[in-house]
Amino acid sequence: MKGKNKEAIEYMNSITSKYPPPNKFDNMLMNFGYANCYARIKNYGTAEQYFIKAGEAADGLDSPQTYRDVCNTYSSIALFYANRKNLQKTKLYIDKIDAVSKKYRQNYNSEALQMSLYKLDSLSGDFKSALEHHKLYKKMSDSLLDYTKNKQIEELRIQYETENKEQKIKLLDKETDLQETALKKSKLLNTLSIWSLILLVLFIALLYNRYRLKQRTNAELELKEKEINQKNINLRHLLDEKEWLLKEIHHRVKNNLQTVISLLNSQSAYLENDMALSAIKNSQHRIHSMSLIHQKLYNSENISTINMPNYIKELVEYLKESFSLGQRIRFDLKIDPLELDVAQAVPIGLILNESITNSIKYAFPTDRTGMIHITLEATSENRYLLTISDNGIGFDTNMNAKKINSFGLSLIKGLSDDLDAEFSLENQNGTILKIEFSKDFPINQKVK
Repeated sequence: MKGKNKEAIEYMNSITSKYPPPNKFDNMLMNFGYANCYARIKNYGTAEQYFIKAGEAADGLDSPQTYRDVCNTYSSIALFYANRKNLQKTKLYIDKIDAVSKKYRQNYNSEALQMSLYKLDSLSGDFKSALEHHKLYKKMSDSLLDYTKNKQIEELRIQYETENKEQKIKLLDKETDLQETALKKSKLLNTLSIWSLILLVLFIALLYNRYRLKQRTNAELELKEKEINQKNINLRHLLDEKEWLLKEIHHRVKNNLQTVISLLNSQSAYLENDMALSAIKNSQHRIHSMSLIHQKLYNSENISTINMPNYIKELVEYLKESFSLGQRIRFDLKIDPLELDVAQAVPIGLILNESITNSIKYAFPTDRTGMIHITLEATSENRYLLTISDNGIGFDTNMNAKKINSFGLSLIKGLSDDLDAEFSLENQNGTILKIEFSKDFPINQKVK
């Protein structure tokens, strides 16, 4: 909560009153959080009290697993006293860092530690040492800035490659349609050629007597029948090969999307920013919803439509496993036995992913239990209605326009526009999202 330290203090008060820290480690983190908030609002007396409590809790931790967190706490306390020009206590906590580092035979370094050493040496009159520590502080600060820029560049590169793959998929779909059209034309030309030849044979046969006509006609018909059968066999082989190629395309697209998911997972191992990790996790879910469609097409006999009951069930199971929900949040699925065109199934899958993810993350705070209901039904002969609802806390009707136009909701609205669908969002004993769209996918969307 950057810039909202008073709100953060109130929030921590409400949490700790219900759930007091169960151990020394959590106690250290809690007091550390209070101390930083009070220091930022310049209530240094109260901040010092919480820093002392955090330091006492850190003194009671003795394991390699908590080494870095303990040193982070000590270095922040040292910087606090250095800013207050309290040399004795600044040196006390720096010495504690040295003692813990020697105990576990590790080297600890941070921006806060270097700034504390810089101020300690400056106040002590050792300006040469202070200059060295200030150089180390600047080097660490600049490297962190470079890391942030590189991370942003990498995220943009991944986004570009993902969009490029989507364009390639659309081009492959267009090429498939052209192949089908060419195949139909070829079949028609073959049929016309065969009948032309038969008519020619009949015309010539009229010039002969009935006896020779009968013999020659029978021989010609037998020959043509063999040719037709052979051509039919060849056409069947072409059709089978075309279907195999389409299945192989879906299989490779699915594998490529899984590779993107693995790359995002590998990237997340080098990130510590919660927002970046959350963005990568959300992107993985979106890519998985598309990958699941290509997997269904690859395994299905029908390579043009998606069985929605099976697809939605598997997507929900994936999200339940991904968020480790257990029995805390249950799902109620009522899906009509519908088969949707793949061009409709992809945006529907992304809408389901965004809506379910938002309900899991925001509708049931503090590990409360709840239900998420998903229905997909035919409201008329040519209209379908998708409804995602939960019995959670709902959304704040007074939230500002910036929050309402978040990326997830903007994505849902954009996908609804792609479907030429009617979109609505209600706040009624929870959140209710409805998408009503036509059975016949818009022609302008298919051409894209």
